[in-house]
Amino acid sequence: MNKRAKSIGAFSFLMCLVVIAGMLIYYQYMNRQKAADSTKIPSTEVEKLIAKDMDQGYPETPKEVLDIYCRINQCLYKGATDENRASLIGQLRKMYTKELLSNNSLEQQTQQIIDEVAKFKSDKKVILSYTIDTSSVKYKTVKGKECAVINIAFFLRKSGDYMKSYEEFMLAKEEDKWKILGFQQMKSEVTTENQEGQK
Repeated sequence: MNKRAKSIGAFSFLMCLVVIAGMLIYYQYMNRQKAADSTKIPSTEVEKLIAKDMDQGYPETPKEVLDIYCRINQCLYKGATDENRASLIGQLRKMYTKELLSNNSLEQQTQQIIDEVAKFKSDKKVILSYTIDTSSVKYKTVKGKECAVINIAFFLRKSGDYMKSYEEFMLAKEEDKWKILGFQQMKSEVTTENQEGQK
């Protein structure tokens, strides 16, 4: 009887070791999965823009700043999720001058984008592409700041019709980085061209 009890005890101890080993293996597997998920390479345009390190890899030229600005807006106006929208707007604001940020609160900008996206959806409007006119960049000094003025043509589709919308952007050098100081719409026109895919 004593020998049998010892045998059962040994078997129970062995089973406990097997269970513990199984739990350790599972724990290590889950940790590896979490690590793999956290280091996942961004694949979509939204993921790439959100993952971009704007502190270490800030765009060097006015054109590069506006290229990222346009790419972010294309994603926002396609109808990003709430979480992605907040992250994309955060990236946008890193390209604004302190003056523009102070005149455009995060809450105000977020609500404005939500309203504009809803109107885009209602009007069946989509930003197809954009062209940054680098051939006519104007550099000048405004209030002691080095500034650049650049025009962008946005190509849109609205309920089957194609449109061009022209906007003028002013960027200013702030802490040795080109930041967006302001922008205004110049004009819009209907076009028969399908400009999808152009930049």
